[in-house]
Amino acid sequence: MATVISSDLAVALHVSVRTDRFHMTWGEPLRTIFLVALALHETYYVSQGIHDPFSLGIVVPALVLGLSIIGVAIVSTIFAFEVGPAGIRCIELWYRTRDWAWDDIAGAQTVSILGMPYLRLIGAPGKRNLWIPLFVTAPERLIDSLELHVPEDHPMRTVVHSLVSAV
Repeated sequence: MATVISSDLAVALHVSVRTDRFHMTWGEPLRTIFLVALALHETYYVSQGIHDPFSLGIVVPALVLGLSIIGVAIVSTIFAFEVGPAGIRCIELWYRTRDWAWDDIAGAQTVSILGMPYLRLIGAPGKRNLWIPLFVTAPERLIDSLELHVPEDHPMRTVVHSLVSAV
């Protein structure tokens, strides 16, 4: 008995159940937070009449760097997001999760804030916008995961294609 394969099967059905988790990298946010915080502190101390070179050159930068490292470590460890076939899940402060189905996303755009790239997901009516950092530990995997899971006719697809061409 011969098996007949229809030419309609020329297009393969691709289904993925893989969900990828992403965390921010340390470099970009640490550099930005440290420089902004240092500039603010140095300006404040100089405006208060403190001109001691040891304090302004060593003590204040060391304290600001230490606090910046602690802050970025907490944020990059706790805040994560997952991309999967159902949509995007964000893990927020106190490990509270927010699920966004692909239908909950009306559009997307890339935005740079202080040199750090984000993917701004515009919520459908009744949903607030969601900001996804693009400075993650595995940016290629993030783009691959978005390319795999974002539906073909989704408004976010054009942004995903622009991310693919930028890499």
